[in-house]
Amino acid sequence: MTGREQVPRAYLPEIASLLGRGDEIGLLLRLKDREDLHDRLRRQTQHLAKMCAMSSSALLAVVEKGVSGIVAAEQHRDEVDLTTFQVKVVSDAIFVIRMWTDLSQKADAQVLTPDNIRRHLSYPVNHLVGLALGLPQALAELPGSETLAEIGDRVRGQLHALARDRSDVALTSFMSQHAIHLLGRYGNAEEQSEVSQLVVDATASEEPYLRRLGYMGLILGGADDEIASEYEHLLRHDDEMAKADLFFDGAHYGDLILDHHGLPKHIERFPRLLSNLVRHFESPGQYSRLREIDSWRLLRILDEVGEPQFADAGLASRLFGVLEDAPASGGPASREARRRILGIASVADAVGKTVPFSPKKAIWDFFLSYSSPDIRWAEWIAWHLEEEGYRVLLQAWDLVAGGNWMTMAQRAVQRSDRTIALVSPHYLGSLSSEPEWQTAHAADPQGLLRKLVPIRVEDCQLPGLLGQMKTLDLFGLGPARAREQLIAHITAVRFGRAKPLQPPPFPGES
Repeated sequence: MTGREQVPRAYLPEIASLLGRGDEIGLLLRLKDREDLHDRLRRQTQHLAKMCAMSSSALLAVVEKGVSGIVAAEQHRDEVDLTTFQVKVVSDAIFVIRMWTDLSQKADAQVLTPDNIRRHLSYPVNHLVGLALGLPQALAELPGSETLAEIGDRVRGQLHALARDRSDVALTSFMSQHAIHLLGRYGNAEEQSEVSQLVVDATASEEPYLRRLGYMGLILGGADDEIASEYEHLLRHDDEMAKADLFFDGAHYGDLILDHHGLPKHIERFPRLLSNLVRHFESPGQYSRLREIDSWRLLRILDEVGEPQFADAGLASRLFGVLEDAPASGGPASREARRRILGIASVADAVGKTVPFSPKKAIWDFFLSYSSPDIRWAEWIAWHLEEEGYRVLLQAWDLVAGGNWMTMAQRAVQRSDRTIALVSPHYLGSLSSEPEWQTAHAADPQGLLRKLVPIRVEDCQLPGLLGQMKTLDLFGLGPARAREQLIAHITAVRFGRAKPLQPPPFPGES
């Protein structure tokens, strides 16, 4: 055995028994599913690359990065649940890449059909379609990207045709509405303008799902704040619109099932939707524009199904984490959600007595510890990390009027996965910086979890404990090279390995 052979499924129960973990056969089977599906995703991506006459390794790297980014936002799940979710994400990625492959080969291939619309409406297929539409830009410098661009243009043409279609049949209607969402979320300025007009022309009482999907596509696609304010106003003042919003999100995250009649009219629980609303709060860099809208959704769930659903211990711990740290100066929905949910006795009991806060419930991926003379470096690094989807706490951006930095810094180190120390002579001479990096080091003194990540932004000698650690040097580099080094270094820190994407050159060549 070389370590790369597949383990036959039939042998897994026996292997589990020999390891003394026979009760975990369910987990082993899901891990096997994940392994098998990853192999299928690689093969399907290689097939698409062949159709486009482009590098399969480059295409696969972009696809796997997108899949990993979706999974990274779900680390609050336990091992079995997380593995099950990974299986779904990889399966959905195969679905999307196969669809792109069909579009490259078959003249009659369609991106949205009555047979696949249910799957398209389920999370995270919409994210993966966005990933596929963005492939030409991600791989713009490589041969074959023009073929991906042609596929993307064909998809957009189909979405335009569907967006103008109107039908009373539920599944066909959702195809049109989802096409509007995708154009609003991933389209260009002209396409977003078209969606905006469709949303304005729609009547809320007659087409609430069209408005819901259109507005959310525009908001997530980067439309101006006025669009978000308009939708927030609708949720507050139009009961049918608010109900449609809640029930669609329930279907999107798996609490409801969409059939040929459309969505059901009643539901008693929204566990998956609640968990994903909390995920939005935990990812402010990606979903900050939804904070007020998601707060209204929390309040609506509270009013629709009552307090007991909020008392799930794991959910309560996460909810308390995001609401405790929410600024008291937020909008009306944020303030009301904070007041009501933090005041629920059963939730307080679940958090206080059952699930203490732990490193697994981290709010931020990175806390940036720096000295004030290095603020430009700190902001540059934070900007590029957030562009990659990481959650970053930065004093210059997150300490607002009325805040207490000592309290925030203490919580930041405790509630961040890792602390990045921007090391310079200024930093080493700062009395306030020392406790920040020392606290992170104390939580992982052997460096096995890489809790402390030193980055030198100026040439200096690292003393003592810092001098024993591997560092990244950004000084003396140009912006493009510095960004490349930063992202590669942070990726290696997260995964504990720095294997290159491309094979190294043959050492025998002169």
